[in-house]
Amino acid sequence: MKKIFQLVFCLSSLAFSAHAKDENYSVSAIPDSLKKNAHAVIRYYESHYTINAPDEATLTQKIVVTVLDEKGKEMGDFFRYYNSELIIGRIDGTLYDKNGDEIRSLKKKDIIDAAALGSDMATDVRAKLHSFETQIYPYTTEYDIEIKCKTSLYIESWQPVPGEYCSSENSILTVDYPDTFPLRYKLIKLPSPKQNTIENKTTLTLEIKAFKARKEKKIYATAKDQQLPIILFATDTFSYYDHQGSMKSWRDFGSFDYKLNEHRDVLSDDMKSTVHRLTDTCRERKAKINILYHYLQKNTRYVSIQLGEGGWQTLDAQFVSDKKYGDCKALSNFMMAMLKEAGITAYCVLVRAARQQDVLTINETFPYDIFNHIILCVPDKTDTTWLECTAHDLPTGYLGSFTSNRKVLMVTPEGGKVIKTPDYGLETNIMVRKANLSLNDRDELTGSVVTESRGAFWESEYRFAKDVSKSDLDKFINNYLGFASYQATDASFKDFSSTGAPFLTGKMNVIATTEVTRSTGNLLLSTNVFKTNPAIVSGNDSMLKEFEIHSSYKIMDTVVINLNSEYNMNDQSKDINNDYPFGSIHLKYRLSDNKTLLKTTEYTEIAGVYPGEDFEKYKKMRNDIAKDASTKLILTKAK
Repeated sequence: MKKIFQLVFCLSSLAFSAHAKDENYSVSAIPDSLKKNAHAVIRYYESHYTINAPDEATLTQKIVVTVLDEKGKEMGDFFRYYNSELIIGRIDGTLYDKNGDEIRSLKKKDIIDAAALGSDMATDVRAKLHSFETQIYPYTTEYDIEIKCKTSLYIESWQPVPGEYCSSENSILTVDYPDTFPLRYKLIKLPSPKQNTIENKTTLTLEIKAFKARKEKKIYATAKDQQLPIILFATDTFSYYDHQGSMKSWRDFGSFDYKLNEHRDVLSDDMKSTVHRLTDTCRERKAKINILYHYLQKNTRYVSIQLGEGGWQTLDAQFVSDKKYGDCKALSNFMMAMLKEAGITAYCVLVRAARQQDVLTINETFPYDIFNHIILCVPDKTDTTWLECTAHDLPTGYLGSFTSNRKVLMVTPEGGKVIKTPDYGLETNIMVRKANLSLNDRDELTGSVVTESRGAFWESEYRFAKDVSKSDLDKFINNYLGFASYQATDASFKDFSSTGAPFLTGKMNVIATTEVTRSTGNLLLSTNVFKTNPAIVSGNDSMLKEFEIHSSYKIMDTVVINLNSEYNMNDQSKDINNDYPFGSIHLKYRLSDNKTLLKTTEYTEIAGVYPGEDFEKYKKMRNDIAKDASTKLILTKAK
């Protein structure tokens, strides 16, 4: 259900008017304050949206962008998704030099019209693209377009700038609609628009001038602080093909989706027999879910369907059973149908799938369409099961980081219900690493390394339990081990991911050749067996009012080194033992019987939003664990 065309307006939601070319497009006319931190400057951007009816609207756009350097090139190009519900009409374009003089105009033959998605997707979503392909910076592009919209299910949001490193001289939004049309909007970091109603027509107008460019996102800034100015639109009632729906509440929106897909969960008699053959001998509900989920994974594949109503309406369960493929809607619906036949109730769930720090969250007081994916929920009073039906390698009940820990909309016969997916925290996201090494007479460290990766760590590593090339495996090991120079042999990984939180074990033999040096009878020893996962935090996040850690995890490392001779280690100042609200670091060095060095590290981070005055402490915690990688112990030969 990847309604890619919803992204249409993010950059090029920038519109047309009678704004004639009497403006000064010379680069010298741009104020220095708008050039600062900018790779591109929007000189003029007007978006005029005229809504006549729920299934009839027109968007005219004009955008003039000065591209200052190569990094701003994409902001000056034209790119627009379209489909049968969003039809691109006119496209005009002009290229200007740094003085604002016209160089050439867009030619229709230069517009590229291409399938928008990959070969494993059935779709009517296409894209039109154009670039003037000049490399003489700076330059200015101007595009005028017109789009016909046949649905009000998704009325696109509007932003004065598309992202970081872009400023705007003048951005204007105008929306005309009948005063009976139930348009709603939500403002984020924008002033209220002017509103005027004349003869049964309402006009909203919003103008933003001299918007300065923002630098790159601060890694640890909260989602609220990261948010660029935007106005979100939605309507209480809408038209989608021949279907009428309501978005007045999340309950109503869920009802629309339920009715659109009702009665599409019917299985053939043969498929019903298969379900009973697989599950009738199972007494436990959980076992039945597991068996049917594994059947789905082994017998179907994912193909995105975006044809016509397929953006929202699923292929029926019989189609998936016969063809052995489907998109997220169809596979979830098929799994729901199999569970229903086995006597287990499940519901499809609308979700915004993305990395945790990129998630657009459900606003419970402002229903609007933010979804791009569907998963399945098998509710239970004490043990609810979540299923990602497009993945062949996830264990039963595990969602992964792209859909976990966020508000979602469960679609039920009673309508939509806002619920939350599981939050995988410290008890799930764990990495345990152990090294058992010996110092030989060539001053090499030799021995074995064993690892265990759970939860989010498993997600990034489980493929190494499958058939991978030697070069890929070598790259992974190189990113894993902290030795400056080493040989790794007999590396193997085993995946344990049948049900619940998955984990992966690994083992290898290693020889490190440059970790030991001798000086005036002393032994200088590096214990940097494992690369430290947390990197040193840059200064870009300083002066935050609040900072946010997006996921919780724990790393536990143990390094044992048999020195084969007796040494003394009197300095234990390298030990660290700090606990904070946002995590902890515990690092210890110990020498047992003067022959065995033991190093233990436990590092945790706890997801949450924390006051900005604690950021320097967080930075120190991250730096302490990272700096330990360069620590060398000085051991003195025992007398």
